[in-house]
Amino acid sequence: MAIQELIPISCIQQLGFCEYSVFLKYIQVVETEPTEQMKIGKKVHEKLYEEFLVKAKPSTVKQMIKKSRKSKMLSRELYVKSANFGIHGSIDEIRFSPNNFLIIDDKPGTRIFQSNINQVYAYCLTFNDYISSLKIKDEIRPIIAALRERDTQKIIWKSPFNEDAQKSIVNEINRMHSMIEGKVPFLPTNNQNKCHNCSIRDVCDKFS
Repeated sequence: MAIQELIPISCIQQLGFCEYSVFLKYIQVVETEPTEQMKIGKKVHEKLYEEFLVKAKPSTVKQMIKKSRKSKMLSRELYVKSANFGIHGSIDEIRFSPNNFLIIDDKPGTRIFQSNINQVYAYCLTFNDYISSLKIKDEIRPIIAALRERDTQKIIWKSPFNEDAQKSIVNEINRMHSMIEGKVPFLPTNNQNKCHNCSIRDVCDKFS
């Protein structure tokens, strides 16, 4: 599968907010101005990445995996893709340790939504698919999914990326592909609060 056919992992989260917004944003490619919340989020991510670069040293994922068997390591904004599942994106932060791989996605606020869990699970799935392709001998460390409050940098949710989690997110990804292929319709949300908070409401023909 070519890179242009890969779907952004952020679509997984957006599906939980409103399926029709994914249709408008990624299928019809409507143009909208970023919201104030989006601008703040971008600045926070850039600041954290700049702070990370001060101490960061060039290294491949394979090198980090091997070195982290003895000591903790950190990576930010790691781009990953999976042709097997047809998705790609950048992981906010990965903590490599001798005991596990912690996949962290930063979100504003402390409310935990299933759509956010689905997004970080998709990052875990893609990362797992990638490291499996590296065929590193005797690599059996578990992957842990985590959501972190963007402004305080505190972990607000954490869970093992186990077999049940993998089955759940694969089903969600397959459903998303079915929508994009036209096999399943994109349904608009019936929650008016979501509509009023949506960044593309001004160009949405379902908004009233």
